Amino acid sequence: KLGLLSVSRKQRLEELGVKWDLLSETWEANFELLEAFRRRDGHCDVSQKHVESGFKLGVWLGKQRRRCKLGLLSVSRKQRLEELGVKWDLLSETWEANFELLEAFRRRDGHCDVSQKHVESGFKLGVWLGKQRRRCKLGLLSV
Repeated sequence: KLGLLSVSRKQRLEELGVKWDLLSETWEANFELLEAFRRRDGHCDVSQKHVESGFKLGVWLGKQRRRCKLGLLSVSRKQRLEELGVKWDLLSETWEANFELLEAFRRRDGHCDVSQKHVESGFKLGVWLGKQRRRCKLGLLSV
């Protein structure tokens, strides 16, 4: 019969290693690379330029973030990425981490008059605070 694949032929093809859903197989392989990165580095903050085993993992993760933002990432894939530790809004996450450093500075020093050259835990806190002040003056601080 035209267009029908018998069970036995399907089974033979599968035994040979034929994959039926190549997109899902590729996504799973890329996810496994992200899991390996997480095991090794302890986080999922993959830089855009990072290459893992010859694969542009940073680019792939960026695409997953865009798909999520556009509502094109399946719920199950989004959940799996979140369980692994993927953060969706990197700018917001980074701002919050920097704010926490400023809070620690204030607790320790009793003020927020951070010099432009001050470095807190390896981060240029003074430079960051200066940028926040400039953005505030220009009305560019977002909510």
